[in-house]
Amino acid sequence: MKSCCRYVFSYPIFMAGISLSLVLYLLTAGTMAQAEPVEISSDSLHVSHQESQAEFKGKVQLKRGDFELSCDRLVAHYEQNVLSRADAFGQVLMQQLEKKGAADHATYHADKASLTLMGHASVGDQKSTVRGETVVYHLDTKQSQVLNSKQGERVNMQIETPDEESAP
Repeated sequence: MKSCCRYVFSYPIFMAGISLSLVLYLLTAGTMAQAEPVEISSDSLHVSHQESQAEFKGKVQLKRGDFELSCDRLVAHYEQNVLSRADAFGQVLMQQLEKKGAADHATYHADKASLTLMGHASVGDQKSTVRGETVVYHLDTKQSQVLNSKQGERVNMQIETPDEESAP
């Protein structure tokens, strides 16, 4: 009896597809506006089901709605198939509409819809910028809070003023 159809099953390719689908599901479940899909690109991806985490490495780009994050490495942590936290490392840059931020590393907290930027952290727009060791940026309200871990360390805010020539 001849077979009319033939296919080749590749377990590694199948598991990679399942892992990527799971990661995308986990990153979209329970965070920010649920209708917004998450798009992540990187040079490599490793999923550890035992540790409930996915690690993206190399030129990582994450985009969800009007929020964008880029870094060298991103580790997504999930609990019961829902993203709980994502840690970004190396040349962390974020942007949401006119707000831009930078830091050495950052942590996204899904339950608070906040991004904590740490190490030479800054968040601002064209008119003002706040700087400190740690800046907490709230994605829903687009508000920033500057925290410093070292006692006596000061925070910094720069406010742009209109040019005298353009003032009425």
